[in-house]
Amino acid sequence: MTDEHAERIEHMGGKLFQLLATVYGPYAFGVASLLLIWFTIVGPQLERQAIDYTKNEAVVDSLKSVAASMEMISRSMERTATILDTVVKRVHTDADGT
Repeated sequence: MTDEHAERIEHMGGKLFQLLATVYGPYAFGVASLLLIWFTIVGPQLERQAIDYTKNEAVVDSLKSVAASMEMISRSMERTATILDTVVKRVHTDADGT
């Protein structure tokens, strides 16, 4: 009886596996394919982009610093131009007056 019982279980297990493979086989293939593509293509690309993002962030920070410096320089040049303009007006006024 145990031999018959073991054969039945083995036969049922084979049918169960075949049924599961038939029903869920395409899904399992799709999931396995997706994971394979993810780990071979997408994952490494995301890591490379993370490195590029870090580098780009450093460049953006330095450009912000340069922009702030240029803004200070332009304000200083504007004040200097205003002062020089008043000096030129005084020189012209003094030259016309004498």
